Amino acid sequence: MKVKKYFNEACIINNHNVAMITDNSKEVIKNSIFFVLKGYKNNGFDYIDEVIKKGAKTIVSEDERILSCNYKNINFIYCDNVL
Repeated sequence: MKVKKYFNEACIINNHNVAMITDNSKEVIKNSIFFVLKGYKNNGFDYIDEVIKKGAKTIVSEDERILSCNYKNINFIYCDNVL
């Protein structure tokens, strides 16, 4: 299924096929959607570079820093609450 099925078409620059949806950076594979969550020990925002290198094509976060991320062909989606 294409990523535009999950999100507003206006915010998608790369309408990739979705291989996986996860909030665990260790599980990310090519064409994943990665949800950035802030936990007690870790903050998913710290793993953005890693998940992009592993093949994530869409990053979803409630952290406003996501708005300043700039990678070619990566969808960065800001929302009020990722849960």
